[in-house]
Amino acid sequence: MSAGRSRRARGGSAEVVAAGETSCFAVRLRAARPGALTRVLQVFQRHRVPVLAATVSRNGGEAAVTVTTAVVAPAVAGKIEADIISCNA
Repeated sequence: MSAGRSRRARGGSAEVVAAGETSCFAVRLRAARPGALTRVLQVFQRHRVPVLAATVSRNGGEAAVTVTTAVVAPAVAGKIEADIISCNA
């Protein structure tokens, strides 16, 4: 299992962990707005990365989105992280 990388922004944070044949993107949105899951999934679509599973949970004003994909190259994962943070900031 590779170590996770974490990025933080004013509106939340994102972390990527790769293990075996999958990558897991965990996104925390402090100011969860309607459509947050849709915006996150659109990032994967733009990067042409198939999503295997996605979940969202909400606690008060914060939301957690977890997306599992096939393994993603580190350079692509970094671009996805940045896009997720910018589209939800």
